[in-house]
Amino acid sequence: MRRKAAHSTPETLIVSRRQFEKLRKLALQRAQILWELLCPGTQVKRGQPSLVQVGTRSQRFTEFSPAGSGVGYTLVETEDRFEGEDGVSVWYSLRVQCALSDKRQFGIWFVDGNWQLEIIVGDEAAVDRLGDELRKAHPEWAKDPTLCGAVRAFAESATTRTMFNRCFGHTGPTRLAEQQRNQLWPIRLPKVVKSAASDARLPALRLWSPKVKRILGFGFDADAALQRLAIESGLHWIVPIGTTTSNCWLGLRRLPGLRLERCPVLLCHGPNAATVATELRDSLPMLVWWLGPRSDPEQTETLRQNWALVEDHLMACAEGIGGAAAMHRLRQWLDAERDPSLDQPANSLQYLAACARIMGTLDPGQASYRNLVVALSETPDMSLQLRMGDVGPAWQQAPLATAYSAKVADPERAWALACALPSLDLAGRLGVSHQLNVKVETTLPTLAASVALRQPRSGPLAKASQAINEAKAAGKAYDGTAHIEAAARASIDGNHQVAWQLLGAAGYWSARAKGKADPVIFEGAQAVAKQAGYAALT
Repeated sequence: MRRKAAHSTPETLIVSRRQFEKLRKLALQRAQILWELLCPGTQVKRGQPSLVQVGTRSQRFTEFSPAGSGVGYTLVETEDRFEGEDGVSVWYSLRVQCALSDKRQFGIWFVDGNWQLEIIVGDEAAVDRLGDELRKAHPEWAKDPTLCGAVRAFAESATTRTMFNRCFGHTGPTRLAEQQRNQLWPIRLPKVVKSAASDARLPALRLWSPKVKRILGFGFDADAALQRLAIESGLHWIVPIGTTTSNCWLGLRRLPGLRLERCPVLLCHGPNAATVATELRDSLPMLVWWLGPRSDPEQTETLRQNWALVEDHLMACAEGIGGAAAMHRLRQWLDAERDPSLDQPANSLQYLAACARIMGTLDPGQASYRNLVVALSETPDMSLQLRMGDVGPAWQQAPLATAYSAKVADPERAWALACALPSLDLAGRLGVSHQLNVKVETTLPTLAASVALRQPRSGPLAKASQAINEAKAAGKAYDGTAHIEAAARASIDGNHQVAWQLLGAAGYWSARAKGKADPVIFEGAQAVAKQAGYAALT
């Protein structure tokens, strides 16, 4: 048996210490170049590194600061330790982060054998100026096949948010920084509070012709009828954005505190939903693959043959939800040779890992989750506690069903699943397929509720789980009443987040039992959203 490291990221490198030191040296050389672009003539002094140890992961933070002011930029080096029969091995990752202001920032990452660089500046003129300076001063960057990046600026008005972009390097940007508004952050985003007005704003989504929709398998054609369907299905916490040619619909999971363009994209049918893309603004490559070539390899050739027809539509749409970087990833995948591991049986680890690589390439935000699914499939006993933080808010729930299905008699894994939204990502146990399997999604939360209560539990969620068990014992369909009552209690106590989660679960059980969710659930969700300062539900 092997003891896996507590953490892993898409940046994880299996290299020797000497190789890692060379990478660090190159990262710092490039950090100095980017710093000089943002702060010409300003010298920085290297500080003493600080070390943070958590489980099998250690991180070293080294600050580079200009004289008489705060931190200029920070080098973050990570070591993850793995123990196996052959002894201890160490995997590495590194990044450099600089955030002087919302208009002067840069980030450097080494990911999957490529250098990723990003600079954020104040306006379009600065994008062009820095892009020209880089091209003239460092023409060798354009010849380096492992380097890609961009200079960006953002302009916001009361109704729109425009991004100006200038790519540099050989490959163009494929995996850049996570951004919170105009800020560069590490992989996990901090919790922020936004106004209801900013949460409610959707970027412009282009309506496609019927022919383009048939080729791509989906379109952004949501209307008032689809909004009513979402509410009746108990999915009031999802904002509809479009439909598919397979009788499903697309929506955005409301994550309070995030703008809608930063929210996950879901595939919905009945009261069930599966997360497809980490966030709307970067979702086009993943949607095109998921709703076509993922399940039908022949669609890849269809897409290639019709690329000239759909490209302009995709690019026009991508300006609001992904830009050139997203489309570049899609085109790279389309032009690449088919991975032979995709011809392995669909339940094999080889096939699972191949699909995980595709999804991590098309949607870098879900790479950690897909790698975790592969790891869980290989080692069902592995602990999730120290890995959940790596997958990001869009994927926090998805591994729970995968882990529980590997050990269905484990009360703690069952309790984690019972506390989650029963309508969301329960087919995650299928790994990559993630299909809307009604049979699986009906039985899994019911089974989890009974197993979880093999250990003493208390609180509103325990009472709701007990109600599910009692309905099952009586041969009846549970209708979500206990969840509604628990949500009312949580709302009175001021626990708005708990109330919101309970009402989402209530919608699922109510819709399953009655065909339509009880209207009181949506009314309660409206009240909770108002009390908590979330975006208004209409």
